[in-house]
Amino acid sequence: RLSGESSPFQDVAQLHRLAAEDASYWSGLCKFEAGQFDAAVEQLSVYLKIFNRAGRWTFAARLLLAECHARQGRYTD
Repeated sequence: RLSGESSPFQDVAQLHRLAAEDASYWSGLCKFEAGQFDAAVEQLSVYLKIFNRAGRWTFAARLLLAECHARQGRYTD
């Protein structure tokens, strides 16, 4: 094995982390599209708490969270 080369186990673990992040965000999006705004707010808030600024969907999650609040008339949230 060459120096700096990752093992297959590391590659699989990285894929699992990416899949978990995707599932967390897309679950919130699906709840939004189903009109389940409270559930979407909860899911997207969890996503943002876990992935904060390092997530691939951080900007989209913040935007969708704002849209959920707006749809519920909670503009200050």
